[in-house]
Amino acid sequence: MLRRPTRNQEVTDTVPDDETLTTFAHPYQRHEPVTLRGRLRFAAHSKMFRDTGWTMIAEVAGMASQFVTLVLIGRAFEKNVFGQFAGAVAFMNVISPFTTVGMGYILLQRIAGEQADPNRAAGRAWVTVTVGGLLGLVFVLATSWVFLPDLSVRVLVALGLGELIFTQITYMGRFCAQALERPVVGARVTAAVWALRLVAAIIFLVVVPDPTLAGWSVFHMGASLVGALVTIVSLNRIFDLRPQIGIAEARDIRQGLTYSLTIGATYLKNDADKTLLVTFGKDEAAGLYSLAYRVITPLYVPIRALADSTFARFFREANASPRETYALARRTTTIGAGLTVAGGAAIVLTAPLLPILLSEKWRPAVAVTQWLAFVPFLVSFQMFSFNALIGLGRRQLCLAITVSASVLNVVLNLALIPRFSWQGAAAATMTAEAASAVALWWLLRREVRKSAEPHEYLRTLAAGGEPQPASASRRG
Repeated sequence: MLRRPTRNQEVTDTVPDDETLTTFAHPYQRHEPVTLRGRLRFAAHSKMFRDTGWTMIAEVAGMASQFVTLVLIGRAFEKNVFGQFAGAVAFMNVISPFTTVGMGYILLQRIAGEQADPNRAAGRAWVTVTVGGLLGLVFVLATSWVFLPDLSVRVLVALGLGELIFTQITYMGRFCAQALERPVVGARVTAAVWALRLVAAIIFLVVVPDPTLAGWSVFHMGASLVGALVTIVSLNRIFDLRPQIGIAEARDIRQGLTYSLTIGATYLKNDADKTLLVTFGKDEAAGLYSLAYRVITPLYVPIRALADSTFARFFREANASPRETYALARRTTTIGAGLTVAGGAAIVLTAPLLPILLSEKWRPAVAVTQWLAFVPFLVSFQMFSFNALIGLGRRQLCLAITVSASVLNVVLNLALIPRFSWQGAAAATMTAEAASAVALWWLLRREVRKSAEPHEYLRTLAAGGEPQPASASRRG
């Protein structure tokens, strides 16, 4: 059971005492030979390692709940019905960054970067995402005849309240925990919400003899509502957080919109294919494709855990040196890429088990899952370079790359889905992800080189030499 930390305890959790630093100092600091054992010992007792490990455990628990829920719902509904549900949720995921106006990242920036009052910042964030969610629901209902023509108003309202308001309240709580440098708390709360959805699915299938999408949407909304309440109560007990009711200031909304555009473009790149499959009337293909995406979702657990535990650190490293930020991005990307390529291989080998778990009607999903197995590997090359650029204050560059990749993805989907169905969607997704990764790393390397050139110039002057253009030194 988590105890409520005092301010002194929070500092102790963040900054080791002298004895801890002496015992677990880096081998260089202790003047010992640098060995693999020494490096592993240092890593095992670092805060990043602990936070990542516990966050990953919480994420795995949440993913386990999601997977069991997927099995239950997948067995209860036909492929086309599941496709309609997944397409609607994907559409709401795409617009959710705009309904929240980037409040999660603003919350992190205000609390972690500017030491703002958490009670005031959290209260404004929660109120803002609630108002934005209501506006988003109106937008969903107004445009449903174009994107989701086969879904009833009842289904859209229930899913909209659950996804655009209650779920976003939970995510704001997770950002708040990250800002207070306790990412494990946020991950545990999110895992609890997924467990509540699993309980809702079990109750729904037991109570309702003839399950329908409308009925499941209401249970799904109820579980999200309880999850939002659990989030608020948990943060109050753990951090003594007492949100002050208020709306975001104009400057927060202006800055948040930059994050919204960036993250919204990312969600568009990730989820447009599912919605467009439904839009083109390929509900069964949407069901297969969405289920395959749910199967590969656990591969994101380790890289999301690592990203959550290091996100605030990218801001701190950026204040010190862009080179330090670049080094952190390289280390975290290496870890993430190794984990996702191993996980992708495991997915390819185990995908034939899907018909056993979900029934024979889902056998076509085996090939779809194998096609998508290495998409998380491509995403791992984006996640940490993106965070590094955000830490360096290059939000506009991130926005430009993400929007460009999203436009490329949508254009390819529009061109390929009518003819190639889910195969076209998969090809469009992998092409856009690869292009985004290459562009982000190119920009990050450019930022590091730009920051290094003035320092090289000053060092040359201090040494009494004649400074030369960077291009000439590189040629030499």
